[in-house]
Amino acid sequence: MIGFHVKSPFDGITHYVYGDESWRVNVSPRGGGDARYGNRHATAFFGHHAKQGEIRAEDYINHPGDIAIFARLHLALAESPNERITLDSAQVHELIGNLP
Repeated sequence: MIGFHVKSPFDGITHYVYGDESWRVNVSPRGGGDARYGNRHATAFFGHHAKQGEIRAEDYINHPGDIAIFARLHLALAESPNERITLDSAQVHELIGNLP
């Protein structure tokens, strides 16, 4: 097919995967061991949710993509930090090791 492709604003978004130097995860504690994890591609919450009940990280360690990384990080941290932190791939790797 011959034609012109008009660039979408989404064509300019840079995507990072775990292991890339620029990959990051934001960890936002919610108290009582609850925490929210997120980056440009995914978000996850582990702990007690008012409507969904207990959301256990153990149930998501084999989930595809960044959710499994967030679950493993939540388990590795054991206690969520007291304030929001941002970790890069190298820091997360130190905490969770290699993914299966």
